[in-house]
Amino acid sequence: MFKNTRKLWYGIGAVAIIVVLSILAYQFDLTDKLTGQLKLRKAAPSIHVIQPEPSPYLTHGQFVIKVFAYMQKTQCAENLCPQMSGHRPEEVAHCNLQARGVFGPRMPGYDWYDSLINKAEAMKIIVDAFDLPQVTDLHILPYRDLKTKQKPWYIDYVLTGYGNDLISDNKDHLFGAKDPVTKEWLKEILSRIEPMEECPNTLHRGELVIKIWNNMQEHGCTDQCTDMTGGMPEEVAVCNLEQYGIAYTQVSYDWFVGLVNRAETIRLIVNSIDGLAGYEAPSTPTFDDVPADAWYFDYVEAAVQLGLVQGYVDNNGNLTGLFGPGDIAEEEWADDVISKITDNPICSASCYIVNRAELAKEIILAIDGLADYEAPSTPTFNDVPADAWYFDYVEAAVQLGIVSGYTDAAGNLTGMFGPGDIVHRASFIKIIVNSFDVPTTLIPASPFIDVPESTWFHDYVVTAVNNNLIIPNSAHLFYPANNLDECFLVEVLARI
Repeated sequence: MFKNTRKLWYGIGAVAIIVVLSILAYQFDLTDKLTGQLKLRKAAPSIHVIQPEPSPYLTHGQFVIKVFAYMQKTQCAENLCPQMSGHRPEEVAHCNLQARGVFGPRMPGYDWYDSLINKAEAMKIIVDAFDLPQVTDLHILPYRDLKTKQKPWYIDYVLTGYGNDLISDNKDHLFGAKDPVTKEWLKEILSRIEPMEECPNTLHRGELVIKIWNNMQEHGCTDQCTDMTGGMPEEVAVCNLEQYGIAYTQVSYDWFVGLVNRAETIRLIVNSIDGLAGYEAPSTPTFDDVPADAWYFDYVEAAVQLGLVQGYVDNNGNLTGLFGPGDIAEEEWADDVISKITDNPICSASCYIVNRAELAKEIILAIDGLADYEAPSTPTFNDVPADAWYFDYVEAAVQLGIVSGYTDAAGNLTGMFGPGDIVHRASFIKIIVNSFDVPTTLIPASPFIDVPESTWFHDYVVTAVNNNLIIPNSAHLFYPANNLDECFLVEVLARI
């Protein structure tokens, strides 16, 4: 009897344990499937996540991305904002539309990109972005909601879109200017814009300077940047253009990859052949879009006089009177202009680069600096030995206080002169002004745009100009960082 009772209690206990374990199993996960070890862990409630339906409407950011992408795909639109690399796609798209005159100069905030765009805004952007022919005939407009007493600001854009078959009438005869733009609506409009049959081969600045430098070499110019052997071709080209006085600013990667317009192209080409040397401005501009007060007027007119350009022609081959200074230059056009260059006086001139030893000689001879000179028993500089041909000239320049040699970062003399080192034009003018006691004269102000008042060489250059040692050129450039050549050296010394 006791055994049966015991079995009964065992059974009841087993059932109780099963019930308790079932309850625990419901509340906790007791099994770790990875390790087989028991642990108490609250069971995650079962949640049914409802994914939201994607919005059919477009934000401003999404809209400009789609528009610019379609421009690149069908209109051969170049990226005019390489400096925006790494920015959000909508910012890059906005910058490109801004560069094409679609937007004003101000950049919008993130709230603009994230807000919905309406149909009125969209039509304006599309009409401007694709440069659609303007339509102004109000009688063709079928939309009832646009026929109001007061003409809305977007009416011309809607008219132009309708007149160019981008939008069509609907059964309600309503445009819905304030309605948000849907993806399908934009897709339908873009599909009606004709793609270009063939994209022109536009020109980047890096490609242009390479072409110009190659042409200069064909006409006898020699490489002045041998220390850059192995560098990028466009960097070597710009370096040489700087040395020959054609370009004068340090450029970045963004400058090289940027597109170049026709005005800038002509400026570089004309400067590469000293095209303004014998130039006389015409009394009447050749082109309707190149006014006499434009910065590029002289360059374009000089190119006309040199037979390099003639402007646009119509389908019948007749001149239109337009040059298109702001149009992006095409490679074929630039090649044609460069191919017409028959001579290059910059390259044919025997103007070798003058080093520091040669400059010391020319100045000492000009001031008769050896008249009272006595050679020192010990050379002043470690790199100017007593048996060097330039020893006496350099030592005489030291005795006269013209040169003192290189200094370190703390301003201490290093004992080096660098006789074979090049001399920049700015440094040369400083030496000339000091050597010949040229009186400081700062009025009139600097005629050169590359000699601002903030530079260390400003006073020396302006003094030289005002004492007729330097004659300003028509480009108003001095090229202070260019290497000193024999021609400029002789020209300045002859005016003292």
